[in-house]
Amino acid sequence: MYADYDTGAVGPLTTTLTTTSAYANTNTANSIAIVGTNDGIGVSNAEYTFTLINVNMVPTEGVIIINVPLTSMVPDYSFMTMTCSSGCDTAGTITWDSSSSELTITGAFGSVAAKSARLVFNIAGWTNPPDSSTVTFSVETQFVDSSDCSSGCAIESFNSLELTASEGLCYVQNAYVTDLDTRIYAQVTSYTFVMWCNHEITSDMGLKIVWPSDYIVMDQSSCTFTGYDTRYYCQTISADNEIVVRTWTSSTIAAKEVLTFTVDSVISPGTFDSTSEITLSTMDSTDVNVDVGTYTFSSGYFTAGNITTFTVAAADTGVGIYPVSYTFNVVPNGEVDRYGYL
Repeated sequence: MYADYDTGAVGPLTTTLTTTSAYANTNTANSIAIVGTNDGIGVSNAEYTFTLINVNMVPTEGVIIINVPLTSMVPDYSFMTMTCSSGCDTAGTITWDSSSSELTITGAFGSVAAKSARLVFNIAGWTNPPDSSTVTFSVETQFVDSSDCSSGCAIESFNSLELTASEGLCYVQNAYVTDLDTRIYAQVTSYTFVMWCNHEITSDMGLKIVWPSDYIVMDQSSCTFTGYDTRYYCQTISADNEIVVRTWTSSTIAAKEVLTFTVDSVISPGTFDSTSEITLSTMDSTDVNVDVGTYTFSSGYFTAGNITTFTVAAADTGVGIYPVSYTFNVVPNGEVDRYGYL
């Protein structure tokens, strides 16, 4: 109610609440980062740390809204968890709106956050982006929904929080022809690899070996893989010169644990020079590379092969004829350099 003391009029008091847009916080210390070694492309159950330097105070009933760049990064919000490190008091409740691609956190502020405090919290349960391109998050702090602010009152926005998943590395310590038959064009040859990778390998992950054009992957329905489970699926893809192995380990292999395995169905190169790179990669359940490594056999590793055909024919077979020309037919197993000699 209001009263006009000059006229004596009395009536209802009408007020209008006007909300302004959120204060845009551009502090360069604002960031998002992947925790630990779960930083590979497409890796699931990743954990992210959000570090925000908040200028405006957040009340007890305040909420955090995260705009997620890819809906695929939130496979199931019900399994996501939050922990607070600074500027919030408790693990909040997480809800997800796939239509707006917004993750909302409520109940994280037990007390008013101090002005200019660091707001640092972790959220686990993400799936990393499907490639190495940079994705951008934005975060906004808001007053909780109320009768005066039915859709939430913006307090502060933190934009351009960039995150990039990385293609991890495998370090190939050694590789060799298993039976040590290093002749050029030897077939059918098995190769043994010794390596370790930056990320753990779970039972649903695959292994891919891409051979350069120096080698020939045989066109056949299957291949042999040894070193881990006896039940596996090994496939040769001759069109792409690669071998793919799936369901090859029933237990998780720890990050940086040394792996030793053997595959066959490869014909060795026909050169004595150093070969091009062999690429080995671990893949997640959707065939996205997690860790990648390469190996090159040095010049001189591969040795002379066999002459598969050698015949000699005289131009004239009469006894005692001189001089006579002879024709030599030589079929080498490997290539002969332009300036090679016989």
